[in-house]
Amino acid sequence: MKMTSAPSGGSKELLKLAKVGEELDRQLLRFGSAFEDYQNAQPDLELPTTEAMTEARESLRAELASALEVMRLIDSGVSVAATTQRGNFWTTPLTINQAFRLMEQASPDSLGFRIQADSNYAKHIARVYRQHAAASSTCGRGNNCQTRTVTWPGRTRGPGCWRHLTPEEREELTKIYDLAVEKGPCEACQVSPGKPCDENAEPKNIDGWFSPIRKFNKRSVHLIRLEASVA
Repeated sequence: MKMTSAPSGGSKELLKLAKVGEELDRQLLRFGSAFEDYQNAQPDLELPTTEAMTEARESLRAELASALEVMRLIDSGVSVAATTQRGNFWTTPLTINQAFRLMEQASPDSLGFRIQADSNYAKHIARVYRQHAAASSTCGRGNNCQTRTVTWPGRTRGPGCWRHLTPEEREELTKIYDLAVEKGPCEACQVSPGKPCDENAEPKNIDGWFSPIRKFNKRSVHLIRLEASVA
């Protein structure tokens, strides 16, 4: 799903869509009336039922009404929770139900929807940048080593590959991996604090993202757990 920042909220476009939807609704009503006239004319041909069309019309009206209500609240500066119920930062676009839930979860200190959406989008872009930098960075130590650098939570890239880390760097990174397991649970594999990550657990979709496993010095920890430990 393509993610957009808050300024592209689309309130003007939604109003235009609602107007088109109203016109469509009127057209469908006229169609239904004409269909009924046809049925009452003792026709020689039997046409398909219009029940599905009626249900679709009612569903469209309800969805547009809900969307307009959510957009009205957003434009009024309604406050929303910074994270989902699972504690993850959200980005737009959201479903109507997701937007309502975030409003319900808001606290007195919560920010307005558009401000929070921009903040969360910036965090999303930063994470994507870190992941790209980590995936494309090479060690460079030794004889210009081209091995990928280690993942170092809290940094854009690691100082070197696993073979070219200094003893001090290796010790520090090992502690980071150990503390990630000790300090908190893993949302990716659902294990509690103190228990190692389960590599065989079924991958969990966390706000549209599947957290990979990172390995170092005989430790295996999901990336989302590592990042949470240094957040």
